[in-house]
Amino acid sequence: YCHYVFDDQKNKFEKIIITLKNMGDFISTDDFLKLLKEEKEIKGNYFHLSFDDGFRNIYTNAYPILLKHNIPAITFIPTKFIDVDWQTAKKYCIDIAGYASVVETLKWKDIQEMDSEGYEFGSHTRTHINLRTISENRDLLSYEIEGSKNDISEKINKPCKYFAWPFGELQHIDDRVIDFIGKAGYEGCFGAFRGSTQNGITNNLRLPRHHFEVEWPTSHIKYFARGKMELKL
Repeated sequence: YCHYVFDDQKNKFEKIIITLKNMGDFISTDDFLKLLKEEKEIKGNYFHLSFDDGFRNIYTNAYPILLKHNIPAITFIPTKFIDVDWQTAKKYCIDIAGYASVVETLKWKDIQEMDSEGYEFGSHTRTHINLRTISENRDLLSYEIEGSKNDISEKINKPCKYFAWPFGELQHIDDRVIDFIGKAGYEGCFGAFRGSTQNGITNNLRLPRHHFEVEWPTSHIKYFARGKMELKL
């Protein structure tokens, strides 16, 4: 998973996609969960691609490349920062998510267009909050976890089945939050920590992911794509 594809990174992003296509097959989130639950036979090397934080450059820069190469992917969005003005985007990017500058976020019309082509969207809460800090407050958990699920379902007119918790490390989640996510009806929940995904073993509500950004050396991305630095969870 990564976060952005800026204008000057489009060529590099496409090269990364082509490199990974030569190493294995990209699969949808639905197929990934079927493999995890042993409902689908593993017949090769598979990659699952996701983006966090809901930036509009995924629509303008990554999405056309993914369409060109027939690559399924999912973006996890903080729903209260979709279709917002610059000042709100500044609060989100700098004050909440910790970026160095403001990045434009997706618009609902972008999301609806991408959804119509089979692109997936999942929840990243409503306000990109550290869920562990509110794990004892069921009203706030409902607002962030169930509320964002409902926001997405209403906008794309289909169930929102997948979730990625903000900041993504295990220290940003606890058993109460995971339990709430499961009871809210999510079928899969993704973190941002490296680990091994093993069918029949890995918890579908604590799914690891390998982080990369487009500016990283391709050799680093290939290293993680080969399953290096994976912990047995």
